[in-house]
Amino acid sequence: MLLREIGKAKAKVARAFGLEPKHDTRFAANGERLLLKLVASLPEASAYNAAIDVGANIGDWTGVAMEELSAAGISKYYCVEPIPAYARKIESRFAAIGKVELVERVLSGVSGGTAEIFEIGGGGRMYKNYRGDAQEVPDSSKKIVSHKVAITTGDEVFGAADIKPYLLKIDCDGHDFHVLQGFTQTLRVKRPLVQFEYSDFWIGAGSRLRDACALLADAGYHTYKVFPDRLVRFKFNAMLETFGYQNIFAVPAGFKSLDAKVVEFAAR
Repeated sequence: MLLREIGKAKAKVARAFGLEPKHDTRFAANGERLLLKLVASLPEASAYNAAIDVGANIGDWTGVAMEELSAAGISKYYCVEPIPAYARKIESRFAAIGKVELVERVLSGVSGGTAEIFEIGGGGRMYKNYRGDAQEVPDSSKKIVSHKVAITTGDEVFGAADIKPYLLKIDCDGHDFHVLQGFTQTLRVKRPLVQFEYSDFWIGAGSRLRDACALLADAGYHTYKVFPDRLVRFKFNAMLETFGYQNIFAVPAGFKSLDAKVVEFAAR
């Protein structure tokens, strides 16, 4: 609770200096869709062939990514979703398209073991050994089904030479940094663009933005914050550890089309 309150205070200061976007989870309004439009327009896309959606839920981001990135030559889409109820919806949604591969695994920083996942009333919930947050008490009026799901790393799943990810998107409710750790080799060798969600879920998961930024800097990446109308490059400092909801975007150093400190999105 104390970390969250301190974070809120720092967020007010950061926003006053234009260093943090306002809290907005709406895909069409917070810059996420315009970011997809931007990366779809870049000439570097021709060197890649895939997009990876980790924490795909029912595939909404993948659906929009297919609309925006297919014209750029991205032909393979991977949905990583360990919750069975959501995985079945992904299968049904994209069955007729043929470009989407479902990966029913938990991705983390190290491989081995299992995570226990509970389906509650047709939805899903990942407990402490995956998300890192306190275990909730389910509504006893709803049917609860437990599943054991294997834990592996992104490097192991996507290490094949024919998979060349252009954009790696991670949205795992606080577990994002642990997922990112499992893509270390992919970052160094395949050089994808990276988007991940940062929020107060990171507190319970024991994750910190400073560690994610350090990992990315060590791999030769620049980090940006996603605003509704632009990307703003930043280097981590303690003032930015706010745990406020926002999307972080990372670009390999030397990626010529995204080398400015501020990148404006095209008009909607």
